[in-house]
Amino acid sequence: MVTFIISIKHYTNSHSYENTWRLLENTLDSINNQSDSDYNIIVVSNKTLRDYPGVNFIELNWDAPTTNDDWQMYDNLESRAESSQMKNIRLDRGTKHVMALREARQMTNDDHFVMFVDGDDFIHKDVALFANNNLHADMIRICDGIKLGVDNTYKFRDRFNYMCGTSNIIKINAIADPINFGIIQNDTQEEVLESVDDYYLKMILGSHKFMYRHFVEYNELIGVDIPFPAAVYNCSHNEQHSGRGNLNLPLKLTEEQIKNFNIKYI
Repeated sequence: MVTFIISIKHYTNSHSYENTWRLLENTLDSINNQSDSDYNIIVVSNKTLRDYPGVNFIELNWDAPTTNDDWQMYDNLESRAESSQMKNIRLDRGTKHVMALREARQMTNDDHFVMFVDGDDFIHKDVALFANNNLHADMIRICDGIKLGVDNTYKFRDRFNYMCGTSNIIKINAIADPINFGIIQNDTQEEVLESVDDYYLKMILGSHKFMYRHFVEYNELIGVDIPFPAAVYNCSHNEQHSGRGNLNLPLKLTEEQIKNFNIKYI
C-alpha cells in the first residue's frame, strides 16, 4: 500500500487559486494512472475548490504562511533556502503533512508506504508497483527525474531528490514515529507545532533534501533507489513558491513519456 500525500499552498499565496487547483487535478490524474491499484490519496488544503473521486480531502482553517505579496521567491538558491519565507513555507507544509499522516495511520500496517507529492508534479505509472514490490525497504528514493518546461520541453535531472519534493517514499511507521499525535485534539496548527520537534517538522516533514540522509545514512534504515526516471518536476507554470516557472528547456517529450507520466498542461 502507498498513500500519496499532497499539501496545497494557502489560497492567498497564489496568482490564481483556480490554476493551482487545476494543477492539482492534473497531478491526481497522473497518480491515478498507476499500474498497481494498491494506493490511496490524501490532499490537505486550506480551501477545497472541487472534490475528486476517491481522494480524501482534509481542509484546515489555518493562516497563510506568508503575506499575499511575498509568497514567491526569485532570489538566489542559497539566500532563498535560509529566508524567513522559506522557513514559514516549510512549517506550513510540515504541519499539513502531520495532519495527513494522522489520517493515514488509521490504515497502517508494516508494509504501508507514504509518498509526499508536490501538487503540480507528475509521477511515473510504475511508482506504486515498484514500492509494493520492494517491501523490504524502509525508504525509496527517486534520484533520476524530469524537469518539465513549456510546450512539452524538458531536461533530465540526476540528484532529483535535492531539487524536487516529489522524490521520497517511506514506511509510515518510520516517518510518523517522532510525532506525538495525542496532542492534536482540535486540529489547530498550534497543537501540531507542539506535537513534533521544530527541526524534524521543517527539515524532514516540510522539506525533501534531507530526508534520505536522515533516515538511511544517519538512522541506518534500508534504502532503495528507483532505477528509472520516476517523477516530473513541473516548471511549466508560474504558481511555484520558488518562482521557477514558464521555462523553455532543450528536449522534447516523446509520446511514451507523456503517457507514462500522464502529463497534462493547464
